[in-house]
Amino acid sequence: MSIKFRAIRITGEVKLEDIAEAMQKVLVNFLNPINYSGVFYRDPGNGDTIATMVAFQNKDVSYLDLPDPGLRSSISFTDKKYGFWSAVVSNFRRVTDEKEIAVYISRIVSVAVARELSAQFEKAAALIVSDALCECGYINFQSGVAENGVLVSPDGKDKKVSIRDGRATVSEYSVNEDYRRFFFEYSDRDVEEFLGSLEYLGRIKLMEKKKLIPRVHFETEKA
Repeated sequence: MSIKFRAIRITGEVKLEDIAEAMQKVLVNFLNPINYSGVFYRDPGNGDTIATMVAFQNKDVSYLDLPDPGLRSSISFTDKKYGFWSAVVSNFRRVTDEKEIAVYISRIVSVAVARELSAQFEKAAALIVSDALCECGYINFQSGVAENGVLVSPDGKDKKVSIRDGRATVSEYSVNEDYRRFFFEYSDRDVEEFLGSLEYLGRIKLMEKKKLIPRVHFETEKA
């Protein structure tokens, strides 16, 4: 089975409505937002909430049309001198590749939402896997800062982005059959098994007919 999954993982008692509000904040970076919803699951293994965003007619939503400015320009991802994206850029050989990778990561919806959630609830993670691109990884955020993580084959490129203590480094990476192992931080659990085990919690509409739905009108649709 070919997998494409972009999601947010958050630990603790966080309301689905709070996650939905964080998702609404990134909608400004879509050029033509119309109808969007948040879909929520429970990881029975540890009780974490897993969330993803879908658009009209259940279309998969993986990328923002415009890079998230909070991710792309923030200097809090690493030291004051360089900043997260500068650290990424400095490790690529060609300027064009450097810019493309930095922009690409800052357009991933789950990364943008995870950053928003961590700023409010301290910790959140972005989960990323695409069999078509042989791409896989995670990024852990703490208080709005990319704390650690790894992403192999970003946008199908033969690169590996590693984040440790807020500092990103880039190295060459040859795609092979074990790329899915980068989906989990501490486990060698099978990705398909993990996705199949998730317990559906419901869906909340975020925007309908180009209008944001106020929190007071959020409804968790179980069906």
